[in-house]
Amino acid sequence: MSKKTVTACILIPGLIVLSRYVRPNDLLTVTLVDQKVPYFTPTFPNLSNVCENIHQSTSVQDLLCMKTPTFLKNYKNPCWMDNAKLRCQPYFHLIGNAKCGTSDFYRRLTVHPDILYNKGFLHKETSFWSRQRFGYIHGAHGGHYENKKNFHWYTDKFNASGLERFKDENDFHYKITGVGDPMDFYDRFHDNMMPQNQRDAEELKWTTPHVLRHLNPNIKLILILRDPIER
Repeated sequence: MSKKTVTACILIPGLIVLSRYVRPNDLLTVTLVDQKVPYFTPTFPNLSNVCENIHQSTSVQDLLCMKTPTFLKNYKNPCWMDNAKLRCQPYFHLIGNAKCGTSDFYRRLTVHPDILYNKGFLHKETSFWSRQRFGYIHGAHGGHYENKKNFHWYTDKFNASGLERFKDENDFHYKITGVGDPMDFYDRFHDNMMPQNQRDAEELKWTTPHVLRHLNPNIKLILILRDPIER
């Protein structure tokens, strides 16, 4: 019996997941405590106003200056109305790491009847935050640039109609959806293209985690780490 393991320990607002992932026995134990944490407006202390200091003109969508959505209180998943259209972001975000069993772990999570698949690659990945919004497409033999994707492209990957359809007797929409982009833990190679950054700066002032926190303040982040030698 193999004793190779991947251990994930996540402590985040609203969610605690402690899992020990044993292969190849297909055994998975997850302890989940769902805590009620109110939504809040993020602030970035000691940093100047993001919309007053635009350092470069770029076709990358300026998400830091976008207004934080007002999420509907009768949805467990972060959803909001955008000009009469229901839009949703993921309730949880599996941010990595690559080659640590994220695909298998994500598949096991979505076996739960209250978790809906997304419309991304393998019903798991969008690569929006680290690549698609910058127009970068990663391939087996390198990468190339094409049209940059915007926030609407990203939210269209999530099954808003499914989240709207399922509700209980109190009109509470209880299902959630998620995303699994393992590259988001390490791929910050294009953050210098954000309008607030100076492209040639030695240290970037603003990065994708700032944007994630701004647009989805209570997102649940999940990270899986593995022994690098086994990996």
